[in-house]
Amino acid sequence: MLLGMLALSVVNVTSQLEEHAFFENSHIKITSAVIEYNNTIISTKAISSVIIDKEEVDPPNGLLGGGILFYLFGQYSDNETLAIIGTLSFLSGLFYMGTKKFSSIKSLIITMDSGEKFILDEEHIEDTDLQVVLKCIRDAIIFRG
Repeated sequence: MLLGMLALSVVNVTSQLEEHAFFENSHIKITSAVIEYNNTIISTKAISSVIIDKEEVDPPNGLLGGGILFYLFGQYSDNETLAIIGTLSFLSGLFYMGTKKFSSIKSLIITMDSGEKFILDEEHIEDTDLQVVLKCIRDAIIFRG
């Protein structure tokens, strides 16, 4: 009877120590115990929060406003050069705003119990949606308990 209980407790301990893989590709590996990313190993026990943050891109107010002012001043003073410079400034401001808006970088911020932060960004995690990585990290934390 005692031997059977001992064997049962050994089975329970070994099943608790097994490491379950939740996600793995060439850049990141998420298991129930650790997250391996960019030659860094992060323990899932020490994670306090995980959030997705998006880089805020300010609009190019100077190019847009300056372009409008140059265009209006050029039209008012019959100076075609100023009107052309104003138009080009305004259009380059619109182009800059459009490219920055669509190329903004999302990043996954992992905050540790110690206050240290790890940032995983889309540039280093190719072919992977950050939402999938976030879900896998949350699943690993829940699994770990």
